[in-house]
Amino acid sequence: MKVIYNDGHVAECAPEEELHILRHSAAHILAQAVQNLYPHAHFAYGPATETGFYYDIDLGDVKLNEEDLPAIEKEMQAIVKKNLPIKPFALSRDEAIKLMEERGENYKVEHISDLADDVTLTFFQQGDYIDMCVGPHLCYTKALKAFKLTAISGAYWKNDKNNKMLTRIRGTAFASKEELEAFVQQQEEARRRDHTQQHSGQHLLSHVLYERFGAYSLGLHIGAQDSYVDVVDDGSFRLTREVCDEMEAEVNAWIARDEAVKCFFPTTEELAALPLRKNPDAHEALRIVCIGADEAVACCGTHVRSTAQVQMVHILSWQQSHGNLRIFFVAGLRAVNYAAE
Repeated sequence: MKVIYNDGHVAECAPEEELHILRHSAAHILAQAVQNLYPHAHFAYGPATETGFYYDIDLGDVKLNEEDLPAIEKEMQAIVKKNLPIKPFALSRDEAIKLMEERGENYKVEHISDLADDVTLTFFQQGDYIDMCVGPHLCYTKALKAFKLTAISGAYWKNDKNNKMLTRIRGTAFASKEELEAFVQQQEEARRRDHTQQHSGQHLLSHVLYERFGAYSLGLHIGAQDSYVDVVDDGSFRLTREVCDEMEAEVNAWIARDEAVKCFFPTTEELAALPLRKNPDAHEALRIVCIGADEAVACCGTHVRSTAQVQMVHILSWQQSHGNLRIFFVAGLRAVNYAAE
């Protein structure tokens, strides 16, 4: 793949560098798209990563969410279609600061001040977008064949909680549409797996809460960062970190026993014999989830086939919510990652 380096020469890059360069150029095209749609935006960092790319952006009072990503992606596609040349240039330190100040790029000015005095300051330009960067990059925007924006979140400038919270837009890019489609499908399967682990972990946690305190669960929310279960709080129990650690140990011991999970539609007679924590109105169409011999709940969600597939449950925190107790937790790989930190 031909790329352009910051001294202006064009050459074939090493095969192992292609994906990184594609994604780095995708970050610049993302920033240009945001600049077109939100002219008041100011740009911080926009690197390539192992799984894609992101750009941290100061949008002032504008709050973006994932519903805004398709419009940004559409603008990126328009930039790609224009086949803009990507050209490098170098400036002295004073010239670089002047250029960034003129463009209102205060984060870039601060970044320059963090660099050593003898560093060569190079920039890449495509259309009216200019970014400070060492490169290399694609030679033309049209060389970006397959990309997708995947998420939006917050991130502190320089990862310092004392600094301003910026908007981080994430995406990924591949050399072909087939590779991108395979990645998207893999991510969807991972999300389904994660949702199933959180859902099953909730039932294990709810069972321990009921056994310890007689507390019935009211509902479950599964989020991108953490999940929570709401339980009836009649004021008879108080959670502490020590109690949560004990409950975690019980749940994770249950997971380690690798007990079977069954989902079925029982008859009225079968329903009466099940260890339901809270008997619903019995009818033959009710779907029941049995976890080992101790737990049976009415549930229409998707579950793992055995407790071992949940991997781990970790309680994060808890708080009062509308007169009940809301317990935040993670399960599966999320819990494993928390334990490793």
